[in-house]
Amino acid sequence: MSAEEWTDARRDLAEALRAGYAVLKAGGRAVDAVEAAVVVMEDSPHFNAGHGAALNENGIHELDASIMDGETLAAGAVSAARAIRNPVRVARALMDDGRAVFLTAAAADRFAEAKGLAVEPQS
Repeated sequence: MSAEEWTDARRDLAEALRAGYAVLKAGGRAVDAVEAAVVVMEDSPHFNAGHGAALNENGIHELDASIMDGETLAAGAVSAARAIRNPVRVARALMDDGRAVFLTAAAADRFAEAKGLAVEPQS
């Protein structure tokens, strides 16, 4: 990364920390703070997550995320999702839904769409 890209990445990381801290400062739960921080990182082109994720050998994003609530030990995870902007939001929705813990590929994309989460067209 260039010096400018490092500066931008540090700026985005600071934004992620602020997002998580704001949730905690407002009395939110740790799992909410983690989700907020990760969404910022997924939206940044400077991290290997969401928008900035590395492409597979076919030039397509296949995104993974997982989240766990340390208080309840509930968890949710998605993998190989192709049409999800923020996979951590989908993992969280899956955790909160409670019917499954893990979905992959098209099943994760369908779940995201059914939950009304932002879904991008597949490339």
